Formats: sequence, C-alpha cells, structure tokens
Amino acid sequence: ARHVEIMRKKMENVMKFASDKALLFLTSAQDSETSSYYIVAAVDLLAILFAVLIAWWMTTSITRPVDIASSLMKRLAEGDLGVDVPDYSDDELGKLLYAMKEMSGNLKEQMRQLSEGITVLAGSAAEISATTSQFATTTQQVAASVNEVMVSMREVKQTTELSNEK
Repeated sequence: ARHVEIMRKKMENVMKFASDKALLFLTSAQDSETSSYYIVAAVDLLAILFAVLIAWWMTTSITRPVDIASSLMKRLAEGDLGVDVPDYSDDELGKLLYAMKEMSGNLKEQMRQLSEGITVLAGSAAEISATTSQFATTTQQVAASVNEVMVSMREVKQTTELSNEK
C-alpha cells in the first residue's frame, strides 16, 4: 500500500506538472493570440493607409492635368491667346494638351492675319475717303465752272441782243 501511495503521489505530481504546463501553454497561446491580433490589426491599418495614399496619388495624377486643361480651355474661351500650354506626358491627357497648344497657335496666327486684314482695310478706307473727297472737290469746281460759263453765256446773249437792237 505504500507503493500505491507513492505512485499516487507521483501521479498527482505528474498531473500537477502536466496541468501547470498546460496552463502555462494556454497562457502563452492566449498572449500569442493577443499579440498576433495586434500585429494583424497594425498590418491591416498600414495596408489601408497605403491603399488610400495610392488612391490619392492616382486620383491626383489624373485630375491635375484635367484641371490644367480645363483652366487653359476657359482662358482660351475668354479670348486669352497668350495662354502657355505646358508639355505633358504621352498619354491621352498629354495628347489633349498638345492639341490645345496647336489650337492656341492656330488662333494666334488667325488673329494676326485678321489684324493685318483690318489694317489693309483701314488703309483702303482712308484712300477711298480721300478719293471721294477729291471727287467732291472736283465736282464743286466743275459746277462752279459750269455756273461761270452759264453766266458768261447770259452776258453774251444780252450783249448779242443789245447788239441786234442797235
């Protein structure tokens, strides 16, 4: 019976040791679970932050050239032909800005040609006005000469009638 008692005590010691080890293992597993939870939460938070930054960068890289193009188009529509259209990338927005640059250059050239045409027309109008003025002066001189001839003819007629009477 003494051996049984010793065995029972040893079994109790082994059971206590196993229970302590199981409790220690459980506590360690729970601590690992908590720290893993915090690590996963931190990684998730960093991933979300990184995704937001990438989305912001992509949105800005698209909207910035669109805003530039819109602003330049508005200035062109208001008649500001001094708009300096910047060179941009080779993507669709860059092609749009390049087309705007060509349009601005074409509008400047057309305005230059129109200005030259207006200058030529103004010169022609001045010449026409001068010619018309000369024509009016000449017409007045001719009218005065015709009037003098008429007066002279009346005088000749009167002289002729007086002569005939005498």
